[in-house]
Amino acid sequence: MEHFPRWDLAKAMNSTLPDGTAKYIQIPTWDRVAQPVDSANRLVIVCSYDCDIENPRARSGILIAPVLKLSSKDPRLAEIMASGTAQQTSDGSLSYSHLNLFPLSLPAVEGDGTYVVADLSAMTSMGPAITAIDRLLGSKQFELTEMTRKAFRTKLAVFVGRPGLS
Repeated sequence: MEHFPRWDLAKAMNSTLPDGTAKYIQIPTWDRVAQPVDSANRLVIVCSYDCDIENPRARSGILIAPVLKLSSKDPRLAEIMASGTAQQTSDGSLSYSHLNLFPLSLPAVEGDGTYVVADLSAMTSMGPAITAIDRLLGSKQFELTEMTRKAFRTKLAVFVGRPGLS
């Protein structure tokens, strides 16, 4: 669960238009992204809407976020694991702590004393959508409860849009 492919922009090529007016970064293709050295499955959480899964023909990809382990020795552990829902602040407003992390309860992982979170700051798309859906459904291991799905949906919306919550 530790590895999730990411583009390292420090290693990306910088280019300039022929007339010298604009610079841009050339993002490398996935085959040039660091890949895991082992073949173990990596857990991800699907962030796309259900309708993206059910009707993928107009979608170029499916949004996913990596699931990461937290150390039981992390001093922020209790706070992070309680950050799945908004908390009321002293002024009556709602606020999330650790906005980019969503704590998950996974039966197969809990037994070995580990804690896991979805890292919303590392979301990426997996595509083409139809192929991604087939692979994601074929390797599905867990499903969120309705209550957890609603909490995840709300925190994801706040993370992306931040409507009235901090």
